[in-house]
Amino acid sequence: MAENSNQPKNFDAVLGGQTPPPVGGVVLGGIEGWRRRFATPIVEQRIAVLLDALKYGDAGINLLIEAMNDEALLVRANAYKLLQGLSSAKAQQAIAKGVLLNEGDRLYSVYQSAIYYGDDWYYINDYISEFYADDRYLDPQFVSRHFLRETAEVEAELFHKVRLLEIDVSGLYREKWSGNNIDNFDLNQWCVTKNLSFFCQANEERETCLERLINTLEESKKKELLLKLWDDLGKNANIDINEWCAETRVTLVRQEDEQEWQFENRVFQKFQNDKNSEILNELWQWIGFGRRLAFVHEEIFSHKAYFKHQGNL
Repeated sequence: MAENSNQPKNFDAVLGGQTPPPVGGVVLGGIEGWRRRFATPIVEQRIAVLLDALKYGDAGINLLIEAMNDEALLVRANAYKLLQGLSSAKAQQAIAKGVLLNEGDRLYSVYQSAIYYGDDWYYINDYISEFYADDRYLDPQFVSRHFLRETAEVEAELFHKVRLLEIDVSGLYREKWSGNNIDNFDLNQWCVTKNLSFFCQANEERETCLERLINTLEESKKKELLLKLWDDLGKNANIDINEWCAETRVTLVRQEDEQEWQFENRVFQKFQNDKNSEILNELWQWIGFGRRLAFVHEEIFSHKAYFKHQGNL
């Protein structure tokens, strides 16, 4: 049952500034209190206030509908999610078009990387390019779209690991480490695993992104993470797969008549059979395949639109 919107509750804040005070004492909280709290310029606080609107029945639904026109996309998205969970005809009608997207709003889409054949190898295309938009062989496949980049990155990583279990690597091109080449090092994923709120921008050169990350770590005096970054970059160099097997106690040995790439394929297939996606993910980087099997693409909207969303923000 909805709460009386005009009666104070145990934890309502005092609303002052009324002269003379209302008869029977100062009325605290209620719809007016909700509006006062929602008026904060801090987006995270406005989002936290949204849930309280459900206490006020039909009037609370109206508050959430109003919030779907908030200037902040995350506020609009969270209001949409709350209305989505209500059976009210008014709530369902309000979300029929989806979440309002304004010019400049950003969404983060997860794509399955395209695998295409070149002259002699299969290659991985892990980015969106208008130049190749009409070439279906280079066209990554859409998976999902999210409001939060962090959510999209997590889903892309999970999707990548699932594909590791089934992909045939025998014909894939290896991007071996050379000097300062970081093409086969996933900076975004490294930042996610280190709980850093840092991401390479759309279409940003990897070298430029690495330079920004180094500057960020230096400015924030995160010396240990900076050293770890250099260490992990170094691990991405060409390796002796026999040494790797010995270090990880894998009981496989390269045969005399076996090429290195053939042995790498055999080791990779062993862990596919074991369904060990964590080791496969490590091997994927060590061997030098480099590019991800799923990735996140940032979309910036240039015009008003609506987005019907399901699942996590």
